[in-house]
This record gives sequence, structure tokens and C-alpha cells, in this order.
Amino acid sequence: MEDCVNFTNSAFEQQRHGNGCIGLAAENSAALRVFENFGQMRCCPNNGLSSEWMAAAASSNTTLLKYFYPEDPLDAFVKGEIEKTYRPITKGCNLAPNACWCFHVRGSPIKAENPDAWKESDVGKAIDPAATKLDSKKRQIKLHRDLYANIDASSVNASSFVPKAAQVNDSCSCLVPLQPPPQESTCLFSDMRPGKLLAVIAACRRLGITHIIEEGRFGGLSALIYAIHGFKVTSIELLPIDFVGRSLKSAAPGVIQVEGDGAVLVPQLVAKARRDGERVAVIFDGEKRRAAYKTYEKVRDQIHLVVFDDSYHENFHRHLDRHEEVAWHTNLDRTYANKYGTKADITQLAPFEQMLKRAAVKLKRQQPDLFRLKDPVTKKWIYGAQQRLRRLVDKEGRLVLPPGGLQDMAHYHFVLVRGGAWKLGDELW
Repeated sequence: MEDCVNFTNSAFEQQRHGNGCIGLAAENSAALRVFENFGQMRCCPNNGLSSEWMAAAASSNTTLLKYFYPEDPLDAFVKGEIEKTYRPITKGCNLAPNACWCFHVRGSPIKAENPDAWKESDVGKAIDPAATKLDSKKRQIKLHRDLYANIDASSVNASSFVPKAAQVNDSCSCLVPLQPPPQESTCLFSDMRPGKLLAVIAACRRLGITHIIEEGRFGGLSALIYAIHGFKVTSIELLPIDFVGRSLKSAAPGVIQVEGDGAVLVPQLVAKARRDGERVAVIFDGEKRRAAYKTYEKVRDQIHLVVFDDSYHENFHRHLDRHEEVAWHTNLDRTYANKYGTKADITQLAPFEQMLKRAAVKLKRQQPDLFRLKDPVTKKWIYGAQQRLRRLVDKEGRLVLPPGGLQDMAHYHFVLVRGGAWKLGDELW
């Protein structure tokens, strides 16, 4: 193997990447170059965001590890308070089976409470999944949560993406407050699994990050967890859920909630934070991948760290490689994945999954017609029945919670990328 410690491409590479190589552990380097078609060296143990660097960051705080990986996950889920131990939903949440919109809406996700939500002019940006066709090539797009790389969002007319009748008529399940207003219980949730949250907080602490700007609030729990662990937090959401905003304000009054388009707001908020002397990390969980990367390019030199959630799609890892970014992927670092990856997080999330399975059984018992695939009289297949069933219950027997897909969060990944403001010597240790 080449000597990565002495490997340099140019004076620019030395300035940008330190030793010139940009990635994971030496043991992963050769495999990544072959199987992932990476062109950049990835084997410097002292380079920021290497496997060794992240391992040191994650293992340096035993209190943080105990928070995200309690010895008794069931006890933490039943009795634990979010301020003291990780849980995927706060204790004030309840399930609303087959009663919710299947895509992002502003206000209440409950259809009966918010029947006209789909009529909003920007709701087309929030359909997930989207089946709208564009131009003669008939390319599928998804906006807001997942923007395909070959579509420029600025050139798309939102009015073209009004939900189809079938999508408007579909019903899904969601989380809602256990106690409604006026004594509304605090209900916050997130599809950021423990290993991902651990990586964000550990890296930010090692870098001395003071301000996390989160683009994409959804259920609000990740913003609360960042605040609990000492960061100033600004959370942006295009289509905010009403009770999430109230719950987050009650649980963490210091979290700044901003409504609007992250592509516009992120550069503004980063500029202000830098003027205030903040050291900034940005988390993209609204715009996705290459659309988010376009926004990142506007602020690259002003931030120390950036996170692209749901990153391992559309060859985005190779996109980062071609742009010579210093990147660390949760699913490509074997050392980290063995300790804090899918397997470990499935164990932590097991009580939540059991809750979803019990809810699915209860729904089937209470509304058996939803699960009927054939007409009892004609014995013919009911049109759309299989699609409806997949919308409600997955193959594991869990209640499905779109659009974030909380039931399957243990399998989700992201990537950390070294921002342009991160210079050699910025680490606190």
C-alpha cells in the first residue's frame, strides 16, 4: 500500500487536507478504492474524519456513550427521560394508525384535523414518494426530503406537483401527542439513530463547535438532543408540524426555530453565526445530497463541519470523492459500524419496534378490512389492497411511519464532511 502519511497531491491539497489523503482507516483504504471506485487516498490516521479520528472522538466521553447506549434499552424506553438517556420518541407521544397524511404537510399531520393541507401551494415540494413525471425523459423527482441530482429545484414550478387524487386519499400512520391541547404533552421524535447522533455530537465536541444549524426539523427530537448536549441550535423547517414546534419550544426554549427554504436560509444564518463569532456545523436533512451540496458550496469556507443525511444514494459518496471532499461515512467505516452501526442500534431501538408491532396487531384486530386483500364475496383481488397494506405495515410486522420511516431508522446512514473553515490545529484534542 502507498505511504499515505507522506502522500501529497499539491500545495492546495496540503492546505485543504493536511497530509493530502482524505479518509477512513488504512485497513479500509484498498477496498474502498476498488469496490467504491474512490480516487482519493483514504488512510491517514491523523487526518480529520479518519476512522481513528472518529474513534477517538466517540470514545472520549463515557457519559455520552452511556446516554446513547444504556445497558437496559427497555428500561430507558419505558422509564427514561430524554434529558438523561436516549429514546427515539419522547414519553408524550402516541401512535395514530391509519389517520395521517402520507407526505409532509404544514400543521397537523392528522387528516381529520388538517383536511386542506394538501392544497397549499408548496405541498408539492413535500410529496414523498413522488411519482410526477418531467419532460420527455420522464424523470422522477422528489423534492424537499429528497431532491434528485439531475433536477434543479430553482427551475421547478411548485404548482406542477399538486398531489394526485390517490395520494391525497391515502392514509398512513404517524406520531402525535398523547395528551391533546390545552394540556398538550411533549411529543418529539427523530429518525436519526443513536450511532448517527453520537457521531455528530462527538465530532462537534472535538472540533469545538458552538452552533449547530439543522436544515430539516421534522419531529424535532434531534434538535432537542443537540441542545441537551450543550450546543446552540437553529432548526429550519419548510413545512413545520404544529405540535412539534410547540413541544420543542416547551422542552428547549433556547432552540431557534425558523420556517422557510433552507437553500435560502442556511447561507443567511451561517453568515450571522460567523459574525457572532460562532464555530458552525450544518446538518442537511431537508435538502438532500446534491441539492444540499449546492447550498453547502455557498457556505463551505464559513463552516467547520457539514452533515449530509441519507447520503448513500445516487452515488453521492462518489460525488463527494470527485470533489475531493474529506468525508467520513457511517456505513464505510467498519470499525465504527461494528460498535455503533445498525446491529448495535437495532438493540437500542428494539423496544420502539415492539411498540410498533403491537400497534400493527391492534390495528388489524380493530380494522380487519384494511388488511383484506380479496373480496369475501367475489374472491377477487381488491384493487390497491396490497399497496395499502404495505403503506400500513412492513414485512417485519411493524406499523409504518412515513415520510421519515422511523420504523427502519437503524439502517439509515449519513456522511460527515470537513468544512473549509476547519484548519489544522482546530481540534480541541
